[in-house]
Amino acid sequence: MIFVLAALLLFSVSMEFWSPFQKPEGRAYVNTTITYHNTKIEQLSEYIQVRYNNLGFIGEDYNDTITRPKIIFVGWSNTQSLYIQEGLKWTDVSLQNISVWHNNAAADGTLIPSWCKIIKGLNEQKPSFVIALIDPFVGLKEKAKKTDSGIKSYLKQIKVVDQIILPYFHSLRDVEIGHKTIHWDKLPDENGVSVFKRMTPQDSIMVISQLDSLRNNILSVGAKAVFVSAPTPYGNYVENGLNMGLKEKSVSTDLQYQEFDLLLKSYCDSNDVFFASGYSMPKSTKAFYDYSHFTLEGSKAFGKHMAPLFQSFILNKSNQ
Repeated sequence: MIFVLAALLLFSVSMEFWSPFQKPEGRAYVNTTITYHNTKIEQLSEYIQVRYNNLGFIGEDYNDTITRPKIIFVGWSNTQSLYIQEGLKWTDVSLQNISVWHNNAAADGTLIPSWCKIIKGLNEQKPSFVIALIDPFVGLKEKAKKTDSGIKSYLKQIKVVDQIILPYFHSLRDVEIGHKTIHWDKLPDENGVSVFKRMTPQDSIMVISQLDSLRNNILSVGAKAVFVSAPTPYGNYVENGLNMGLKEKSVSTDLQYQEFDLLLKSYCDSNDVFFASGYSMPKSTKAFYDYSHFTLEGSKAFGKHMAPLFQSFILNKSNQ
């Protein structure tokens, strides 16, 4: 027993100087599989397994012998599509008919400054294209992240804890899904006239600044930028007798998405960025289980909506 404890102590100390388990900074889930337990979203499976690859992204592992065009998707949760099985995410469906290597590097709750940090770390992979799904709230400031304190912070500084023990227990966790299904037919009708607050000039300047930052970071790693406007389930349309134009927040939210679609197209036209309108996807509440996240049906539909736009652009640029 003493010999075993001494060996473990020696191993732990040696890891402080050199570790085979060292992960790239900011990629905590390298080679990790997590199972999510869904008890809240009716349109998705009860158990959903997500595999993070050797880059800490979702998708095919990377190696330096890949000769196919390389594509990285960035964005937040509606790009990440965390609770849709790998292979059925809209990012997968949109590229399934062309030979490319692609990874989904989006993360829940992140904004453009975090996407830029991910892109900056891609010099070795040298992606051919970076595709960003962007919604009208791109100009919001990034939320401050909570930092660990006390004994938890101290333990995380010990490499055997941070690189072996915590990832092992994390892989065993039955993580519960947090989003909930919205029952569209039970949403209250709008009382009075919806008022849409348009972007101020200051808001527009912030949005353009964020888009410039994203574009410049994509170009800095030698990739071509593709900006996609986000879809929405809202709009003045009737589905199964349900008039979404009369539902609370529906008109104002649809106008926000519509105006942002025009703003993003104008930006792309002026800055040599390929634009794809996700907003133009036919509206349907069946495609979303809440205000912005896809059902399995919606993920497939959005992927098919994007496929011809991506494929024509990617094949054309790859052959140049």
